[in-house]
Amino acid sequence: MANQARSAIIEVLKKSKKVLFLILFFNISASLVSILQPVIFKELFDELLPRKEINTAIFYILLIVLIPVLFAALNSFTAYYNNELGNKLSKNLRMRLFSHVLQIRPKHMDQVGRGEMMNRLTSQVGMLCEVFVVETVMSVVSNLILLFATLWIMFSMSIELTSVAIVSFPVFMYIFKRFRKKTETLDENYYSILEKGMSYLNDFFSNLKSVQIFNGQEVEKKRWNDWNDQAWNVSKKSYVFHHMVVNLIADTVISLITGIIYGYSLYLIVSGKISPGTLLAFIILLPRLYSIFKSLFTVNIDLTRMKVIMGNINEIFQLDKLPYGSLTPDFNRIPRLELKNVSYSHAGENSPGISNFDLDVAPGSFVGIVGLSGSGKSTLFELVHRHIEPESGEILLDGIRISEFNIHQFRKYVGYNPQKPILWNHSILENIIYPIQKEELNEALLQRFDHVVELAHVKDFVEIMPNKYDTKVESNGENLSGGEIQRILLARTFMHDPKILMLDEYTSALDAITESHLNDTLLKLKGRQTILVIAHRLSTVKNADYIIVVDHGKIAEKGSPDELLSQKGIFYSMHEKQRI
Repeated sequence: MANQARSAIIEVLKKSKKVLFLILFFNISASLVSILQPVIFKELFDELLPRKEINTAIFYILLIVLIPVLFAALNSFTAYYNNELGNKLSKNLRMRLFSHVLQIRPKHMDQVGRGEMMNRLTSQVGMLCEVFVVETVMSVVSNLILLFATLWIMFSMSIELTSVAIVSFPVFMYIFKRFRKKTETLDENYYSILEKGMSYLNDFFSNLKSVQIFNGQEVEKKRWNDWNDQAWNVSKKSYVFHHMVVNLIADTVISLITGIIYGYSLYLIVSGKISPGTLLAFIILLPRLYSIFKSLFTVNIDLTRMKVIMGNINEIFQLDKLPYGSLTPDFNRIPRLELKNVSYSHAGENSPGISNFDLDVAPGSFVGIVGLSGSGKSTLFELVHRHIEPESGEILLDGIRISEFNIHQFRKYVGYNPQKPILWNHSILENIIYPIQKEELNEALLQRFDHVVELAHVKDFVEIMPNKYDTKVESNGENLSGGEIQRILLARTFMHDPKILMLDEYTSALDAITESHLNDTLLKLKGRQTILVIAHRLSTVKNADYIIVVDHGKIAEKGSPDELLSQKGIFYSMHEKQRI
């Protein structure tokens, strides 16, 4: 499987040559400026002061003072362009990921989880692009250049001292190689815990009302406390390992070798092989050399962390997408809908889905679908609307497999009003016209809007609100009644004028009068659209051409209400229980 995250990053880097050049230019310039200081110190103490060249010495001192300022200025430019490149990389990768997520089969989303998706789309992409790629990988080049420049200056001053200094190089290699596997394990645990926390919070805020209704506050506090304990333990292990164990060992090695160098340098000064100015220059250069060593070797650890995050992001890219198809439906005609021997099962669930299901719906028909909960009614709509794919059999529109149609055009052609309400925290108007944007409304769309709010009886309650259609929907409709939500969703479905209209329990929260009005609406649409309605309340489908009764994923009964009542089967039983 191709590494799509890496490919996306490389593609942006190829298009960002100017920014890359500026980053490297300012980074390398800052690095080279920083090594001028020890050279100037050596010249000052070995040449100028012994010869009492005071004017030149003052100029050198001014340079020593100005070098940190110039170094800081160059670093500021580096940080600015680092930020620009990091944001560009993050935005590109996030958009690619998001575009992929929009096409993922819904049931495959749970392989990662919503909380994990949120974490990977936000913080992990930022960490990968803005920290590891830009700040870590980009600095490797400048560090390597600085390393060679530093070693060149050190060798020019003293071959003996420089040879002792670079003994730490293989020691660092050994230390970081030994700890690489441990780092990978710690990081995998750390990101796994973070994702569990994000997943928990996603569920918690989605179900906060249930927590309050059923007094689950103490249970949730315990769950959140348990997660915090896990996060704290993993974070502590990671911090102790990286900042105490690895750094302590590395700093101990550095201190020992530095002590050896200082002791050996005293011997070389007494022997007349080096000057005091050389020692002073080495005192300044050594910490910088070891800092370069540490930076280069911690890249191994950072690359390990980057590998973990890259794997998490590529896991999303590897989730299956729905096939999109290429055909465009004929919006000038109402199609015949056929299901032939269709089967689908919900793995790990009690619901059997549907099995060997056959249905032929003539153009313009009004079909009622009833049955007990879990009998497979909603699964039928999910299959027809292509949220899930049949395991066997085929679904056809005018003899053409629905998988051959462009999925965007197909879902305009086949409207679906699901049982579970889905509202945005935007105005009522924006919820009805979605995905059309408010600024896109023209005269024709406004006329369509006026028509559908009448059809769905939304106007009845919105017109008495202070802000009317600009009223904001809060928390998926908490400031609206169940019936108001259902009418808004129905208006949204009507807005797109589909040729097949599928309504799942669209009257379950309505009063009897409003239900009667909407039943009259469906009668008006009958013949101009194919209408399929799932209902528990049998009054909702009393005007249907015929009703099918679904039981355990199959059609158990079919006919008009009178015919089904005469059979005294499942429909008759449901009818008797609903009688007042």
